[in-house]
Amino acid sequence: MDSADIRARWLKFFESNNSLKLPHTVVPSASLIADDPNLLLVNAGMVPFKPYFLGEVKPPYKRATSVQKCVRTLDIDEVGKTTRHASFFQMCGNFSFGDYFKEGAISLAWELLTKSTSDGGYGFSEDKLWVTVYQDDDEAAQIWEKQVGVPKNRIQRRGMADNFWSMGVPGPCGPCSEIYFAKRADQSLMKIDTLKFGTWCSCKTLEVKVEIRTLSQLSVNCLLKILTLALVLNELLRSYKVLKIFMKLIPPESFLIKHPS
Repeated sequence: MDSADIRARWLKFFESNNSLKLPHTVVPSASLIADDPNLLLVNAGMVPFKPYFLGEVKPPYKRATSVQKCVRTLDIDEVGKTTRHASFFQMCGNFSFGDYFKEGAISLAWELLTKSTSDGGYGFSEDKLWVTVYQDDDEAAQIWEKQVGVPKNRIQRRGMADNFWSMGVPGPCGPCSEIYFAKRADQSLMKIDTLKFGTWCSCKTLEVKVEIRTLSQLSVNCLLKILTLALVLNELLRSYKVLKIFMKLIPPESFLIKHPS
């Protein structure tokens, strides 16, 4: 499955192909230059929607979906050292502004990942997926176990370092739940989807947390990197090998080094 197919399936599912009958407005990718005094570049799919999450601007829709171009600089020192870090990527997202919350976000994510490819999903086997929740998020854990049916031994509770999200700058924050894939029981888990529940606003810099206040409305932003999903679906071990998906678009002569005569 190539990146164009991954992107198309995501947008179609949230626009009109989910069983919860929750249509999302498809929003084009915003500019990479962030319209935010705290950011130079858009580093996540939710950044263009930040004013809606904070209640500063009334959103023109209750639900939205997008595929946003992103540049990540916070962990740029890791690019090239690991198999999963990248500086530029596309991030699929679905967003709720005071509409559905944890139950809806979890149900939608699970349906899209496990729905058969012939029905427009990504075709993951349920027994290959694991989930994590924030350490004291009993609500999310109960939804995963009781409503979705994930066995309790494949639901892990983790602390703030892994399952509490923020922008790294002043903005929304809250607990999150993540979905991981493992082809075999002895294989390392690969994160494929992150469900972020917006509960609070953090006036936070990279050095010190100043203040946390409750948001006026609960929100959801769920994010999935196309690069990571392409890696998993095509059974590749390293992110850079995903470039093979695009090789047919690049003329072979582009790779020839021309030496001066």
